[in-house]
Amino acid sequence: MCADSLVAKYRVGTQGRVVALEKSLPIYIVVRHGLENYTGPERFRELAAGIELAHADYRDYLANLPPRCFDLVYFDPMFIVPVLETSSLEPLRPIACHQPLTVADIEAAARVARKRVVVKERSFFDFRSLGLEKIRSQRKISYGVLEVKGAF
Repeated sequence: MCADSLVAKYRVGTQGRVVALEKSLPIYIVVRHGLENYTGPERFRELAAGIELAHADYRDYLANLPPRCFDLVYFDPMFIVPVLETSSLEPLRPIACHQPLTVADIEAAARVARKRVVVKERSFFDFRSLGLEKIRSQRKISYGVLEVKGAF
């Protein structure tokens, strides 16, 4: 629920921009409420306040962005096969967007990214089917990366 966005916001700091998209309206409302009403440490409240949350389909959103306007495009889809240890997300599964990523989606993200496209998925996911290189693998979660040509 925006945990990866909080980490990204920490990394880019006050000068960097983090935009989080959520297609499912009910999940968007829950996440927005959480970001606006976070009661943890002050530093985390500042990070949460710095995340731009949008109710949008990433396909439409990416299509309307100019080329190379973000350093990185990061996908964290609802896993087809859930990680059972993270059962807190299970109640949201029926209302989540389940559209699988396609090669065209990765190409659209690469048009927008200056440096790379990253996809978070289950460790057994075939990242090569999307043209991604599997670069980091944990026991249950892995990351696929596409380095954008001409990145600086």
